[in-house]
Amino acid sequence: MPPSVSNPQKRPLPSDPRTRADVNYVLENGYIILEDCFSIADSVETKAEIDRLSGEAPEPGRNAVEGLKTNRIYSLLNKYGPKQ
Repeated sequence: MPPSVSNPQKRPLPSDPRTRADVNYVLENGYIILEDCFSIADSVETKAEIDRLSGEAPEPGRNAVEGLKTNRIYSLLNKYGPKQ
């Protein structure tokens, strides 16, 4: 592992070279872009579900940390699944 990369959890890195490279990238940069993870159909279905859960008037973020121009679905786990 390059000296600039830290593994704060001190867990062993994956043995698969591609996965190891992805983990190292995240450790160095704090993010990764995973291309072609979802099909177009999955994306369309997910967007429709987000729109449904957001309702007609989505709640914007409440402060700069959340992002004042982002939409938030608060208490997501209470909105999905069986009703009690």
